[in-house]
Amino acid sequence: MNSQVKSAILLFIAPLLWGVAFVMQCIVDTTEIGTLTFNAGRFLLGAVALLPVIAIFEKEPYNEQKLKKTVIYGAITGVILFVASEFQMYGISLNKSSGKSGFLTGLYIVIVPFLNLFVYKRRVSVNEWIAAIVALIGLFLLSVSDGFGDINIGDAMVFVGAFFWAIHILAIDKFVESVSPIKYSFVQYVTCALLNAVCAVFTENISMRGIYMNIIPILYTGILSIGMGYTFQILGQRGVSPNFASIILATEGVFAAISGAIILGEKMTAGGYLGCVLMFLGTVLSQIKLKKFIGKNA
Repeated sequence: MNSQVKSAILLFIAPLLWGVAFVMQCIVDTTEIGTLTFNAGRFLLGAVALLPVIAIFEKEPYNEQKLKKTVIYGAITGVILFVASEFQMYGISLNKSSGKSGFLTGLYIVIVPFLNLFVYKRRVSVNEWIAAIVALIGLFLLSVSDGFGDINIGDAMVFVGAFFWAIHILAIDKFVESVSPIKYSFVQYVTCALLNAVCAVFTENISMRGIYMNIIPILYTGILSIGMGYTFQILGQRGVSPNFASIILATEGVFAAISGAIILGEKMTAGGYLGCVLMFLGTVLSQIKLKKFIGKNA
């Protein structure tokens, strides 16, 4: 199995975990726990979950320069993660529409290629644009079955979050080759947790009751969605383009719909099933370029 295929498999695990996490976030009682407190708890838990992984799998000779880059780049990415996750979580708490929020968040499918083109001057192939558009249509059909309704401030916040998720993907693409990936994840999570905690202290009423009442979502999103999911994203992005990665990661919406049907008893329309098909078709179209590249360089 070549490295690109391994990277794609790792990337698919991330949105699978995130899809279930979306359901977990839907059952969070925000009258008991604030979004900043919730994010602080789950990102701190995600960081702690990585400590044994680092001890076992990242035993490497001391390299001061690499360690310095890991800490600096991890902190930068952690700030981006903090902004993206808080805009998304707070926006969802305002607009009360999981479908609309899922679609607006998934707009990073097209934001990533645009940023790649205009910021990094990287050419985006025709099939990557087609793949992004097909996946975007699929995400729309999957997420929005009853129309958008009125656009409100929550929607705007979720959209801003999507922009920062796109920046997050590109930041990982830029930094990941020069760092220790799991340590980089750890620094990212700690930075994000600290920023959330500091903001929560000044803006929210933190209570042990609120944490206890939401312990299952915190445990799942902390250990699996963050501790494992974002780490699989970082490991997977080492072997694929950020454009391809963004389309794979956007299948989070597909897995959210499936897990919602299984866990919450939600029903999908025929358009929703068609949306799932188009999302996966988008990933296949994006991978065509990858296969041609492998063939030319075999």
